[in-house]
Amino acid sequence: MRKDVCFIDLEASSAGSDGWPTELGLAFPYDFSMAMFIEPQWGWCDGDPHNPRTVVRGWDAQAEKITGIDYQTVLKNGIKPDVVVKKFMDTTRGAILFSDSPEFDQRWLQMIYDAADAGTAPELQDFEIIYAAVARQPEHPNMSEAIYLAHIECPPVHRAEADAKHLARIFELLNPLDS
Repeated sequence: MRKDVCFIDLEASSAGSDGWPTELGLAFPYDFSMAMFIEPQWGWCDGDPHNPRTVVRGWDAQAEKITGIDYQTVLKNGIKPDVVVKKFMDTTRGAILFSDSPEFDQRWLQMIYDAADAGTAPELQDFEIIYAAVARQPEHPNMSEAIYLAHIECPPVHRAEADAKHLARIFELLNPLDS
């Protein structure tokens, strides 16, 4: 079991500048994974997200179609940002955090931290660092094969936990326990 690295993924209401985080997922290699829906916040929606008359700014029908996450799901099942941050910090303490889209995921994670008044979110490392480290090994594993197998065994589906597990699986294939 490896607790020193963790892979995260976030889904959002939109890829636009007015988008906001809807789901946070994480996965440790050979171990635990989880996801949490994020409760929409006043500042994200132009008013009380629970008021049916509130204009839901930053919600994109195309993003909903891609992720399968609708507004009512995050409204009903979303967890308050302070609870999300505490669970995230407790779960990932001491781990190096990797994302395959750190520029976007860092933004969404910081929005959750800001809503929780929790300071600066931990820095996310680019998953490409792992590929570079593997490529420097004298007899490195076949990266193309690892990516192919991970797509079959644990396909990315634009859901936070599944996509984090996909990254963890690539890592597992490139860094087997028996080596």
